[in-house]
Amino acid sequence: MDDTAGTGSAVRDLLAALAEVEREESLLLSRKAVLVARIAEEVAQRQIVEERQCGKGIFSFATREAVLLELGPALGVSSRGAEAMLSFAEDMTVNYPKLGAKLAAAEVTAKAARFVGENLGFAPSGCREELDAWLAVQAPRWRMCSYGKISQLMEAQYLRLDPEWCKRRRERAHKSRSFTITPISDGMADLRGTMPLEAAAELRERLTQIANTVCPHDGRPIFTRHSDALAILGEEHQLVCECGKQSCKAAQRPAHHPKNIELVVQLPALISGEDVPALLDGAPIDSDLAKTLAKAAKRITFTTCPTRYKPTPAVETHVNTRDGHCRFPGCHRRARTELDHTIPFDHEHPESGGQTIPENLKRLCRHHHRAKTHGKWRDKQESDGTVTWVSPSGQRYVTQSG
Repeated sequence: MDDTAGTGSAVRDLLAALAEVEREESLLLSRKAVLVARIAEEVAQRQIVEERQCGKGIFSFATREAVLLELGPALGVSSRGAEAMLSFAEDMTVNYPKLGAKLAAAEVTAKAARFVGENLGFAPSGCREELDAWLAVQAPRWRMCSYGKISQLMEAQYLRLDPEWCKRRRERAHKSRSFTITPISDGMADLRGTMPLEAAAELRERLTQIANTVCPHDGRPIFTRHSDALAILGEEHQLVCECGKQSCKAAQRPAHHPKNIELVVQLPALISGEDVPALLDGAPIDSDLAKTLAKAAKRITFTTCPTRYKPTPAVETHVNTRDGHCRFPGCHRRARTELDHTIPFDHEHPESGGQTIPENLKRLCRHHHRAKTHGKWRDKQESDGTVTWVSPSGQRYVTQSG
């Protein structure tokens, strides 16, 4: 008896079950979009009622901001993630209803729908009806397409529908070009940015030139040497070769040393050599790397001044190191954060107000600092930095430090 027949039948059954799961995923994504759209409508109505009853104050939140503040913690995402989901919901229910109907019927996969939703932010708003009809026909065919391919197909359609609008969009993109560096795990950093294509081509060529200054025995792949070349660009013009041969002249070049490193090492690691993770530029690193870099660190003494509104540099460093990012539920923004007194500081009677100590301080980005102060969000902070939040609608969320 041939056992392969039974095995083949089992595989077909499993693939059929997988196809059904994929179909259900599309249905769930459609339902999620509808729910998000309905939540937005309800919060908007609540906002209208509150403004009729209490008036619109100087620090009143716009309706969309109020919606995002509710959605972010409920979805467990940042404000940017909540904005993306709200935009997707609006696209599937209002802006592109024919496409939304295809998703609700599971004719469009959840993957393709998400890819399309991400790209619709670049679409010309004056051609929604034509674009909706086109997407309703094309999107069901994109199950096997990558994001890059879908993006190319949609961009070509945008150019056909409104080339002048695409030109203005390109000009805006050129003005908003940027570059960011974000610390991640394993002592590494994530670099992201945008630049004109011609400039990117020139940069790649320059990095390749530097990457090729090592000898043929260097075992690093080209993309690794591109990364190392970028790290020394502007200071050095040749990489130190890693071939391991003592006779290699390229291996004898002086190594590049980073400057101005902010290294935070916990006290047990300094006193007893305990294997405790450290922080390099705000990101956790292993103790071995921390010991290697310890000579670049500055000694920090933690002190407090509870009756002063502005925290001492040591207290601020302590809170920044403990929190790492904004402590509002769902937000992980590191940049442009501010220190917030959980129990408000009493400027008239500092001795009786919220103290300026780590147990009463936390990092909040400007947007969520304003939401906490003026947006009817309530918070309670524990001694270990844990914060419990209660939204205007009564939902409870807990955020941990670190």
